[in-house]
Amino acid sequence: MIIETAQIVSISENVAWVKTTDANTCGSCQARIGCGQSLLAKLGRFDSLLAVELSPSEVNQAYAGREMQIGIQSGALLGATAIVYLIPLGMLMLSILVGGSLALPDLALFFIAVAFLFAGGVVAARIAKSGVLKTRFNPRFLSWKNEGNPNISVVETLAQPVD
Repeated sequence: MIIETAQIVSISENVAWVKTTDANTCGSCQARIGCGQSLLAKLGRFDSLLAVELSPSEVNQAYAGREMQIGIQSGALLGATAIVYLIPLGMLMLSILVGGSLALPDLALFFIAVAFLFAGGVVAARIAKSGVLKTRFNPRFLSWKNEGNPNISVVETLAQPVD
């Protein structure tokens, strides 16, 4: 699972609109290759705002400015990658079989291959926009981010004298 920290911007009914960390910092981080920040930021439609569905108990604990952990399944990313690359590639291979069996000149085979590749791209784009993958890419609420001073451990908090 790709996990990211997000901050709540607003809440409407059972949906929290969240913003992930500023994407300007992505290029300078050593972990940028394995980080889900840029992927999650690209999923939103309103700048980098993402809609995260919350249960009624989670809505009661949510407020603007609160941080939460959200995530998407890493398998969803793999499935989308397969659709985007393998369908056009499969259509290109099919064009080789079709064009080769027709014994056409090389220029005609080239145009058939380009047409099949383009058709594969159109099919992949329609699948991606149809919503088949969209539900798998919806970020899910995982947990609330720790509040207060992050440098104080639970043991130190419990060891402090009580008035």
